[in-house]
Amino acid sequence: MAVVNVYAARTWGAMGNFVAATHLGRVLDRDGRHTVTVTASEDLVPFMRRAGREIRDMNLAANSREELNRTYWDFARRSAEALPRGFETIGTAPPIDLGGMAQDLEQRRPEIAVATKGIIARMLVWAVRETGLNIKIWHYVTNPGLAEMPMHHCPDARVTSVPWPENRDRLLELVTLPSTSVRVIGPLLAARSMPPASANVRKSHRRPVVLLFNNRSGSVFSDAVEHLLQARDDFKVIYLTVDQPSEVAALAETFISRGWEIYERLPQERYLQVLAEASRSPGSFLVCKASPATVYEAAYQGIPLLALPSGLPQEEWVPEFVQQHGIGRPVYSTDELIRYMDRWRAPGATAKIRTACGRFRCTGLNQAQAEENALRVADDLLFEGM
Repeated sequence: MAVVNVYAARTWGAMGNFVAATHLGRVLDRDGRHTVTVTASEDLVPFMRRAGREIRDMNLAANSREELNRTYWDFARRSAEALPRGFETIGTAPPIDLGGMAQDLEQRRPEIAVATKGIIARMLVWAVRETGLNIKIWHYVTNPGLAEMPMHHCPDARVTSVPWPENRDRLLELVTLPSTSVRVIGPLLAARSMPPASANVRKSHRRPVVLLFNNRSGSVFSDAVEHLLQARDDFKVIYLTVDQPSEVAALAETFISRGWEIYERLPQERYLQVLAEASRSPGSFLVCKASPATVYEAAYQGIPLLALPSGLPQEEWVPEFVQQHGIGRPVYSTDELIRYMDRWRAPGATAKIRTACGRFRCTGLNQAQAEENALRVADDLLFEGM
C-alpha cells in the first residue's frame, strides 16, 4: 500500500482547510491502495500556529469587510516576506523555524506528501530537499482565491490540483508552471466522505429551516437573528456562531424555548444532518459568508444560499460564482439580507433556485468523477517514471 501524508492547516479558516484534507484522505483511504495520515501543520511548525491565531483575531476584530480585507492582505504580505520566494530551493537553512516538518517526513517516509495550502507545499519542498527523500509533493488547492497571494505559489510541487478549469488558467497566468502539472479535479465534498446524514431526519418534515452560519462574519448575523425573533410565521432557525460564546450564552434560552438550535461548534456529522434537514424542507435556505466549502455543500444538498461577502481576499470570487450558477444570491448589507430572508420564507419563493442547485450538482459537483480524478492524480504520482 502506498503511504500518503496530508498536511493541512487546522486554524486557518476555522477548520475548513483541515476538513478538506480529511475528505481527501478518506477518498484515498477508501480506495484500498493507500494508507493515509492527516496532520495539522500547526502541530509541526510554530509559524503556522502563530498565523492561525492572528487570522482568528483579525476576523473577530474587523469592524467592516474593508478593514478585514486590508488586514488580511497585510498578513499575506508579511508572510511572503517571512518565507520569501525560492527559500525552499536555495540555501540550506529556512528563514524561519519549520519545526518538525522534516522530522515528520523522515519518520513516516510517505511516497506522496499532500499540502492543502501553497505555503505548506513550499515548506514540504524544503523538507524533502533537506531529508533527501524521494517524496512526490501534491499541492491540493481547496480555495483557488489563494492563488492571488504569492505566499501560496509553489512552482516546485510535482502536481497542483484545482477545482475548476478557470482556476487552472488563472494559476498558469500567475505562476510559471508546466501546464501538464496543473490538474482540474473538482471539489470533494463532506457529503460523500462522511456517514449518511439523512438517517435521523423525519421524511415528513416540512417546517422551513433558516440556517445561519456565522463564521466570524460580524454583527450582520446578530441583526438577522433579532429580526427573525420578531417574525410571526412558522419556521426553525439553526444558528452556528463560531468563536462567539457570549452570543451563544445570551440566546440559548430563547432558542431552546422555540425549538431552535444554536451552536458555537458543529461537528461534521451534525452539520450534515442539519443540511439534510433543510434539504427536505422546501422553504429552507442558508445564510453564510461566501466561503467555497459552505457554498458547495449547500448547493449539493439543494439548499438556496444568501451569501455575504466576508472581506477575505481569497473569497472575493465566491459571490459572483453563486450568482453565475443561480444557486443563490449575494447580499451586501443587513437591510438587503433581511429583505431576502422575508421573501424567501414564502412558499415556493426559492423553487427555481433549488432547481438550479440540482443542475449544478449534476454538472459541477459530480462526486464520483471528482473522486476518480483525485485517485488518478495519486496514481500518476506513484507510477511516474516507472
